[in-house]
Amino acid sequence: MKNQIYLKEKKNLNRIVGTQKQKKMTLIIGARFKDGVILVSDRKITDTSTGKFSFEKKLIVPLPIPLIFGAAGFSHKFKQFNRKILEKVDERNREINLLNIAHYNRLGLVFKSIEQEKIEPEKLNTKDIETKDNKESQKEEIQNTPVYIYSTEKFIEDCQQMIRKLCTGADGIIRNDLDVLLGIFNRQGRIHHITFDGEEEEVNYFAIGSGADYVRNFLKQSWSEDMSIEQIIKLCFFCVYYVQDMELDSGVGTEKSDVMPDHLVVTHDGTLGEWTDLNKQKEEIKKEIDDRIAKFKDLQNSLIF
Repeated sequence: MKNQIYLKEKKNLNRIVGTQKQKKMTLIIGARFKDGVILVSDRKITDTSTGKFSFEKKLIVPLPIPLIFGAAGFSHKFKQFNRKILEKVDERNREINLLNIAHYNRLGLVFKSIEQEKIEPEKLNTKDIETKDNKESQKEEIQNTPVYIYSTEKFIEDCQQMIRKLCTGADGIIRNDLDVLLGIFNRQGRIHHITFDGEEEEVNYFAIGSGADYVRNFLKQSWSEDMSIEQIIKLCFFCVYYVQDMELDSGVGTEKSDVMPDHLVVTHDGTLGEWTDLNKQKEEIKKEIDDRIAKFKDLQNSLIF
């Protein structure tokens, strides 16, 4: 784990308490698979101050490029991060737009600013992914090709700085209040984990938030990079239901037995979307998961004396 480096750097021990055990709300799972990367989340959000909970989507598409993220931690922290990072994206886009306008003005050309809108996830089936042709004229393309862009690298850097700031108290101590998983397209699908202290690493699979320790153990035993979309969804969904149904952490859940965890996929060609075949196989997948969990419960009961 990244936060273990502070055991070697004693000068930081008095400022960082990231190794302390603290209860985090929500569960986000990220993993590579044969055709791309996937993020999966439960839907339960618990207000730690009141104990009340609600259900909502937690996976966010912040940019007009194939990039998704999910944050886990104390509910007020990840809600604050989700709000502030989108505000930062808007700020960056305005800055980039002004730079592009100034650049084309110097060339005596007009840069037609394009409203930056979020990508709407496509409906992806297992067999084919449609590509879109750019039918704009060459002149139009030249005058609307931005010289300056808000890159994925810059977005990750903004996330790192914001997370570290949100996790730093007035006393200067950095607390383990928040983690983020990113699924991005950078020549191919990639998963990035950003820790509470702003450290970032690319990973094959990871889990953050409530019940993450149990999930990481399952992923370690069961994950492989040649898994299909169906296999990786079954594995990640099983992990969410296992934590919920075995009552390992009250911070994880979906509102009804027939409501599946949320998921988003970024494929190796840069397409972002949801797996449509899930609707066709929903009952079959849920039954398979329920049967596996029932076996774990039987094993657990057999060990009780």
